[in-house]
Amino acid sequence: MIWPLRPGWPWYQWLFLALALAYVTPFWVVRFVPTVDGPCHLYNAWMLLHLHDAARYPWIGRYFEVVARPVPNWLTHLLLAGLMGLVPPLVSEKLLLSGYVLLLLGGLWYLAGAVDAERRWLAFLGFLFVFSLPLQFGFYNFCFSLALFAIAVGYAWRRRDDLDLGAAVKLNLLLWLCYFAHVVSTVMALCAITVLWLATTQRAKLRRRLLSLAALAPQAVLPVWFVAAQGGSPSLASSAPASLLADFVRLAVFVGLEAQARLGALLALAFALLLALSIAYRLRRRQRSAAADLGFLALAAGFAALYFLAPEGMAGGTLIKLRLAAYPWLILIPWLAPGLPGGARAAGVGVLAALAVLNLTCVIRCYREVDRLQRPFVGGLEAAAGGSVIVPLLFDRYGGCSRGGYLGHTLDYVAIDKGLVDWGDYEAMTNYFPLRFKAFAGHDTYQIEAAPGDVEPRELKRQVDYVYCWKMPRGSPIERRLRRNFILVADPAPPRLYRRPRRPAPPPPPPAVSR
Repeated sequence: MIWPLRPGWPWYQWLFLALALAYVTPFWVVRFVPTVDGPCHLYNAWMLLHLHDAARYPWIGRYFEVVARPVPNWLTHLLLAGLMGLVPPLVSEKLLLSGYVLLLLGGLWYLAGAVDAERRWLAFLGFLFVFSLPLQFGFYNFCFSLALFAIAVGYAWRRRDDLDLGAAVKLNLLLWLCYFAHVVSTVMALCAITVLWLATTQRAKLRRRLLSLAALAPQAVLPVWFVAAQGGSPSLASSAPASLLADFVRLAVFVGLEAQARLGALLALAFALLLALSIAYRLRRRQRSAAADLGFLALAAGFAALYFLAPEGMAGGTLIKLRLAAYPWLILIPWLAPGLPGGARAAGVGVLAALAVLNLTCVIRCYREVDRLQRPFVGGLEAAAGGSVIVPLLFDRYGGCSRGGYLGHTLDYVAIDKGLVDWGDYEAMTNYFPLRFKAFAGHDTYQIEAAPGDVEPRELKRQVDYVYCWKMPRGSPIERRLRRNFILVADPAPPRLYRRPRRPAPPPPPPAVSR
């Protein structure tokens, strides 16, 4: 079990549970969770829920359609849609993220004790993983997939020698859920299970182990199909090797907020210290490394090499290296700190728990700061009429302590409340999310997002009802073009809202002439 409730828990297990429950509080002390893509995912899940409600939202079926293929990224959209059937949208997002926190920490606890139950305390490292850069980017499906990766690998390790039919079904179900969260974690989990099982196989048990791997083979079908169906050439990395190395050793993937930078350095130091202690222990004992040690260590090294060698984009997805940076550290946890005496473990728990509390304090402070900065952005949309098509032109997405452009899709919170069509919905312009624009919608959301100053208002006028501008430079060419084609209806700077001129009503028909 991932979260067993037993009265015989050691003290640090109760501390871990208490901290895990406390780690959901940042989502509940703000109105809007400050992530980049999170509002967009919530918006599309809300439309999934109401897609066939033509009486209330006829425009959803007019502009959007379901991607009727087994693509990844379905998991959290379905969870959000289900939750929104019970609670308001903003609450559903907070419930989803609270579930992510508990699932990730529970999964790390489970993985940390996979080789040796005495090493479960190493899961306290995971508190500094929670508010990671992928989370702040709003990669909800990927974040859930990391938790499922940890659980699947931990379960596969425990059942490597007795994979009966029931265990095989459970493991396949875990991997299947992992795929519908994110394809990268599915591939990494399959690789990890294969390496760990083969590394611990005795010659007499080789045939049985190969049969066990064959039982997992169906889980490779969907990832292979997805990559083949997406097509396209891999995009090479744009970062220099030195920059990639610096981000890797500083564990930059787990630093989602500027306020966490020093804590990220301390996390890297903790890993370095534990790694050194682990190597020293094995050298001092002069014992031949167990197969488990070789397997987890080889995986960590292989995953690190993959991070440096993999392309930056593939099969339509981007930021692959950012995602790959997490796995070497996750898979290394069960290998760390063998033979550590009880006093040293208690000291380690104390230090990591203190860092966890400090991290939580930083996150709450940052979330509240960003929440205050979002209020004028949301307030600038009050004049937009419900059921309209709106496009955001954002000239500054950053601010406060967030590393990501937290305003990138904040408009979607208002789009849900007012029932607006977000013409900048990047997710609906792809074919690997559950919902997409219909073919006739044809427009470039990338230009809208990346180069708002190059957008041509004359073309927008034929497609949208409102243009919402944030921090648009006064007197800029785009402002002059907007004034020629749209009417300024709200200017509470820094937001400005423009409306398409209303078409004149057709003249009434001439009166009938009686004869």
